Amino acid sequence: MSGLDLIKAERQRQINVEGWTDAHDNENGANGELEAAARFYINAGENGTEWPWITKPKLKDARTNLIRAGALLLAEIDRLERKQVMWQTIMGFAIRNETHRAIERVSGMVEWIVCQLRQVDATLPPPA
Repeated sequence: MSGLDLIKAERQRQINVEGWTDAHDNENGANGELEAAARFYINAGENGTEWPWITKPKLKDARTNLIRAGALLLAEIDRLERKQVMWQTIMGFAIRNETHRAIERVSGMVEWIVCQLRQVDATLPPPA
């Protein structure tokens, strides 16, 4: 399984097991919380990163933390895409600049995580 496959599988687990649906993410991620939680996992709670929610984070080993961070970033990308569609539907115009920049930033973080996972887990295949 590739690093991205591991991240996608974790995201699916979050949806199916934890109940972190689109509606949940829209409600609990509107102020950057999903990205902040991902940064928390990336930094393992160090370097001044703060957990954005009342619930306690579930830090584990570096590999698992990176996978969880990636899954949170996938959720953030999906949330931003839904926001874009909503604005386009309601207002008749797109907020492309803001959303596009955010999606690019978060996508870059996912790519970085996949690279880090390759360093942590030598069994992962090289990029295609």
